[in-house]
Amino acid sequence: MAKKSTLAEMLENQPEKLKEAIRLIDEQYVLDPVSRASLEVVLEDLLKDDRLLKICQVYMDSKYPDSTGVPESERTQEDILEFGDIDDDEDKPVGYDLLCCVDESPAELPVQGVIDEIIPERGQYVHVDLVISDIEEQSVLRVEVTTLRGTEVLNGWFDKVNIPLYRDGNHLHLKPTLITDLLGKDYKLDMDEQDYLVMILYKDAEEIYSRKIPIKGPWPSAGKPFEACAKQFKDNQDMGEQMDIINERAGWHNFKARMAEMVSRCDVGKMRKDAGLTANSPRLHTVIIGNPGTGKSSCVPFMAGLYKSLGLLDTDEIWTTRVSKIASSAVNGEYENMLSAIDSAQGGTLVFENAHELYRIERNNNYDTEQRIIRALIDGLENVKKYPKWMLVLGGEPDGL
Repeated sequence: MAKKSTLAEMLENQPEKLKEAIRLIDEQYVLDPVSRASLEVVLEDLLKDDRLLKICQVYMDSKYPDSTGVPESERTQEDILEFGDIDDDEDKPVGYDLLCCVDESPAELPVQGVIDEIIPERGQYVHVDLVISDIEEQSVLRVEVTTLRGTEVLNGWFDKVNIPLYRDGNHLHLKPTLITDLLGKDYKLDMDEQDYLVMILYKDAEEIYSRKIPIKGPWPSAGKPFEACAKQFKDNQDMGEQMDIINERAGWHNFKARMAEMVSRCDVGKMRKDAGLTANSPRLHTVIIGNPGTGKSSCVPFMAGLYKSLGLLDTDEIWTTRVSKIASSAVNGEYENMLSAIDSAQGGTLVFENAHELYRIERNNNYDTEQRIIRALIDGLENVKKYPKWMLVLGGEPDGL
């Protein structure tokens, strides 16, 4: 098979206005059919040449296939137009690169390569690395990470002072960030929609390189393993109906009694408040102990939904974590990661799965990881001013809890 020409080779000896047109196309982070039609008007006015305009149209077909308006499932081979080995790396500055991956670990480890697409789920961390070839870098470097639709921005600053201190080989790590924090509270993406994670590298305040990764909907994603249970409660369902649903469940005698008690305590609290007396809010934080398969996870959505109806929580959303997600190689990293998880769950419920793992007796008596997590949990529970309205659920097996 003959080697395809690169974009640079195909533009060689072409008019400058075509090169300018290609640059205009490259500046589009995303191109849909509507914005493409507007861009083609601009290009037509710039080029004033049908042959050059056709080249640009072929380039847009290749770089932004969604802009053709033809669904991916219906595209034929005739719709898939080749335009050389077109790659974002064509304009990548020598000596720099931006890498990205998404996983469930908050540990700062070197990122290898770039993920093809992001399908966001709760509990995921976004890892971004800046790769530099010169450890004696004298410029001020800044990496900006954001999304096209969102408003949150993550920044990483590096200069000649901190590069030698923080470099990991030729990698510089941005702090791993929960995807929920990067997307923001109001971020929404339907099942058939797509956004982009955009990474931009600035050198001495001048943008020199950018890279984008598709984000596929939906978001918010359904919580797992709570999705099926959470659908038992409908919007605007009163507490009586919710209690009926809970009481229909087989077993769960202690849980049912606890939920009935909470409803009664809230009713009494409301009567005391109406009478001008002090009404103390009931404590929400809960420990659920049971062997595998006894329904520890299944009951949490019912509890969160009921507490939301009682006004004890702002949302019935559930966040999950566990020791392996919080563990970190950074100094005091577990403490910071645990507090970050608590902060993300404000207004809702944070479930610490397999909490019995916090109690581990090892031959070397190494309690560092577990003790830092426990210390952070205690501080989060005690700091009512900073974390005023949330529920911690420790779920695990009897041996340990």
